[in-house]
Amino acid sequence: MRYVKILVLLSITMFAFSLAPAQDKEKERVVGEVTVKADPPNVDPVYVELRKLSEDNGAFSGKYARVNNLVMQKDAGKFTFRSGEIYFLKEAEGRVTGAVFFGEGEFTLVPPVESEKRMLKFFTDETAIAEPFSK
Repeated sequence: MRYVKILVLLSITMFAFSLAPAQDKEKERVVGEVTVKADPPNVDPVYVELRKLSEDNGAFSGKYARVNNLVMQKDAGKFTFRSGEIYFLKEAEGRVTGAVFFGEGEFTLVPPVESEKRMLKFFTDETAIAEPFSK
């Protein structure tokens, strides 16, 4: 019985000592501190103006254009606006930053890279996208 108590006491002591270096290692991992300072949110005047425009019920009540077979392409994506109207968002800081289309058209995407085609096929069973849309 006496040997059992000694073994238990010895085990507890070894366990306690094994924890001490781990705590020291945690302290050693901290190599420095970083203080991040940023402007308060929503103070950029362009952002504030855009945000106000998005909440305005008449945001798209200004300029518009009737279109037929207008094609807009960026990289591998292509919008074909077959027929309809594009309403432009009111200007912010002197620039038009958005538009909405009402009508019929199609979006197509043919990935230029083979790995992107494989991933698209994995998710959609197709290597390209051709998605018609209307109003």
